[in-house]
Amino acid sequence: MDSATLGYPNVNYKSPATSRTEIMPSASAPSRPLRVFVLLEGTSTSGAVKPVTQFVREAGRHAESNLEVIVGTFIRGSVANDLEETFRQLGVTVELIRERGPWDWRIIPQLLCMVTSWHPDIVWTHGSKSHFLVRLLCLHHRAKWIATHHGYTTESWRVRLYNHLDRWSLRGAHRVVTVCRAFADELARRGVPRARLYVQHTPIRLRRYRSDPSLPTLRTQLGISADSRIVLTVGRLSSEKGHADLLKALAKRRELGRLLPPIAVIVVGDGPERSRLTALCSEMELHDTVHFVGFHEDVRSYYSVADLFVLPSHSEGSPNVILEAIDAGVPILATDVGGVSEIVKDEVSALLVPAKQPLALANGINRLLADESLRKRLIEQGRGVLELHTPEEYFRHISTVFIECCEVA
Repeated sequence: MDSATLGYPNVNYKSPATSRTEIMPSASAPSRPLRVFVLLEGTSTSGAVKPVTQFVREAGRHAESNLEVIVGTFIRGSVANDLEETFRQLGVTVELIRERGPWDWRIIPQLLCMVTSWHPDIVWTHGSKSHFLVRLLCLHHRAKWIATHHGYTTESWRVRLYNHLDRWSLRGAHRVVTVCRAFADELARRGVPRARLYVQHTPIRLRRYRSDPSLPTLRTQLGISADSRIVLTVGRLSSEKGHADLLKALAKRRELGRLLPPIAVIVVGDGPERSRLTALCSEMELHDTVHFVGFHEDVRSYYSVADLFVLPSHSEGSPNVILEAIDAGVPILATDVGGVSEIVKDEVSALLVPAKQPLALANGINRLLADESLRKRLIEQGRGVLELHTPEEYFRHISTVFIECCEVA
């Protein structure tokens, strides 16, 4: 099903020949570049911030783009964080919005002052807090507002309240860019006009993983035997990521027979579910099989030792970890949720199974570990996927949204 059938002006499926992405200045173009004020939440360049850093790098590489980017970010305390440092190193002006807590209303005059001072053509937001502030303060009457929607989690009443407010906020945006068709459908049902919705997957900058001399040390550090196959999963430890299903799959796999090859599971990530997951490991006597290694900004060494990557999520948008696994040459087993099947195809570039079915995960693990030809085929076919998710393509498509939005009176 193409984007026209879905009813979305999906820039991700426009061909370069027909796209109006030519943002090179013309003789009639204004002398001032198109000014984009990006409002970000968080302290690191992971997650929702990562695509913005890719966009800024590409804007720097394309001097003819005639874009000026200013980043506004919320900060608590006086110590510089990774997000601030990264953008400053990229030569981007960073405006700090100082706050003492999540409901510090003193951020309002700071934000108003910044928008008045910079007078942006576009305000580009990336989180429910930023979305809410733009609509509450009517900043979308001062500039075109592009909101990027990355999906919702439901781990607490406060997050659910934020989600509810966010749906109200997004109805006021001039354009809403979301990361998969499933999310676009949900937003349309919640009242965001379909004509304003764009689907754009997240990009990946290829790292071309190679063998790492520290690999034997990593196995030794984790106490993984030389004959064990390594299954890797990377992601925040929250309920929608389905890690409990993976643990249950390991228990079911153990019940399937004694002749299966031994495996070790490495879980990279941290979050509110960690204590429950470690307790579940103990309950199922999996503490010798599963290794929780916490959050790591650089996960290359873990991909390098993996025989198989598993994404057991109940909900996903455009999971960057799938692209990382493809780049690392690791075969993928994933649940068919959200935008997963928009990135990889079942039996072609990944093996997909239904969500919330531990037995299906267990069978998928066994099948992939037993079938070397299948693993090789998935790895080979997966490489073509990366060409569709480059930072260059992301920059081109998001620039299209900016220009088309500004052209509308």
